[in-house]
Amino acid sequence: MELQYYFYLFIIGTLLYFCIIIFAIIRMDPDYFIRDKSVKPTRTNHPYLWWVVKLIKNIIGIGLVIVGFLMLVLPGQGVLTIFMGLLFMDFPGKRKLEISLTHRPGIQKIIDEIRLKANRPPIKWT
Repeated sequence: MELQYYFYLFIIGTLLYFCIIIFAIIRMDPDYFIRDKSVKPTRTNHPYLWWVVKLIKNIIGIGLVIVGFLMLVLPGQGVLTIFMGLLFMDFPGKRKLEISLTHRPGIQKIIDEIRLKANRPPIKWT
């Protein structure tokens, strides 16, 4: 494959990636960072489906982390991909990591601007 095709794939992948991130920010509940996460969602309706979704989500997360580490040496958004992979996975301390990364003033400003342009209420940070 010629080098120009890799470049086009990189551009398309980056644009698609940013569209997914913006979509996730727009769809996020305004109280996502302040609600009590210790209350686990019930899984009584479809327990097997809940486990399948959880397994698929973690596999996608692990895949994104691996691809992100590859992108640290190859062209691509490596750090961002690793971060998104971590957000997909379930591990102890994940909530604390989410809050510490998103409560930076620059990140909060970007998230609030994206939501403002989409006519969504701003995120409640405290």
